[in-house]
Amino acid sequence: MQRLPILRVGSFESAEFAPIAAAVDAVCASQHAATVQVASRLLAGAARSPAAIVLAWPCPGSYCASDLAALRKGAPLARQFAVLGSWCEGEPRGGETVAGVIRTVWHQWLPTWLEEFRGGARTLRVWGLPETAGGEERLLARSSRPRVSRSGLVVILSRRRETAELLGQACRQRGYATVWLQDPTEMSRVGNPQWILWDGDARRLDELDVLGRATSIPIVALLDFPRPEDVARAAAAGAVAVLGRPLRWECLDWHLDQAGHPSSASCNGNAGTHVMPSAYSVRCG
Repeated sequence: MQRLPILRVGSFESAEFAPIAAAVDAVCASQHAATVQVASRLLAGAARSPAAIVLAWPCPGSYCASDLAALRKGAPLARQFAVLGSWCEGEPRGGETVAGVIRTVWHQWLPTWLEEFRGGARTLRVWGLPETAGGEERLLARSSRPRVSRSGLVVILSRRRETAELLGQACRQRGYATVWLQDPTEMSRVGNPQWILWDGDARRLDELDVLGRATSIPIVALLDFPRPEDVARAAAAGAVAVLGRPLRWECLDWHLDQAGHPSSASCNGNAGTHVMPSAYSVRCG
C-alpha cells in the first residue's frame, strides 16, 4: 500500500508533539520543515504534493494568516491539520478561527487521525468533506464507520454517579459488560475484568499509583485537560492510556483497541509496537 505523503511543519520535539511525529512518520511518507519558510521551499521543489500538512501549534497565534496562505499556495490541495498544545486548551468552544485548518488538541490527535493517515487513499471519508465542514460534520462522517463488536468486563472506578453511568452506557453500546465501583479497595469483589476505566484528576494520581501496583489489569485514566506532566505521571503509575475530558468516544475506542483487546480489529502497516513517551502507544501486527 502506498503511504500517504505528508509534510510536518514546526517543532515536534516537546512531550506533547514528539509521540505524534513518531506515529505519523511510522505510517506515512513524511517530510519535516522546522519553519513555514523552509516548508515553502520544500513545496516549491517537490515532485509530489503532500496530501496533508501537519502543523505543530503549541499556543494561540503560532501561525499567522500569511503563513497558512503560503502553505496553501505551495500545496493547494493539501488538508492542513493543527496539533494544538496545552496552551490552546480552554479557548472558546469554536477555538481560534482559522479557515481551512482542522484543529485537534494534542492528547486527542492520534485517536482522531492516525487511522485516517494510516489508511491513505482508502480512508479519505473525512477528508472528502469540503474545507468549510465543521467539527460536527466531520464527527458525523466518522460515526458512520462500522463499529467493531467487543466483549469482556470493564470496571468503572468513579466517585461520580453521573460519570459512571455515562461511561457504562458507552461501554455497553460497544459490547462490554460493566461494573461501577467507587472505591479501588472493592476491586477484590470483581471476577476477571478486561479493563479498568479510572475517572480521576491530576490531584489524585497517588490513588492511581496504588491501583496500578495492586493490579495487572490495563488501566485507562480520565483526566481534566491533561498536561504532558500529568500524562507522564499517570503512565508511571500504571495507566496504559490517558483520556482528556471533555471525552470523545472515538478516543476511548481507539485506546481500548491499541492495548490489544483479543477481539479488536487488526492493524495494517508496519508490525511492531511503538511505545510513546507520553503513555500513548500504537500497536499493530
